[in-house]
Amino acid sequence: MTDETEPQPTPPTPSAEEEAKALRSLLDRDAEADEDRPLGGIKSQYKPTDRRPSPPSPPVPPAPPTPPAAE
Repeated sequence: MTDETEPQPTPPTPSAEEEAKALRSLLDRDAEADEDRPLGGIKSQYKPTDRRPSPPSPPVPPAPPTPPAAE
């Protein structure tokens, strides 16, 4: 354990080019991992047989009687 009054060595600060390279490598690594995953992520448990049938439509009313032909 070090004494807090002792000066701590500062880590070297990376150059902008080194930072960009490190960021690119992280992004590339993440992109490769995603290639194996299917799109959508969540697999649905829906099955068409789970649907409830819609109620039957009401019966068609009978046509009104036709008036007799006029002479």
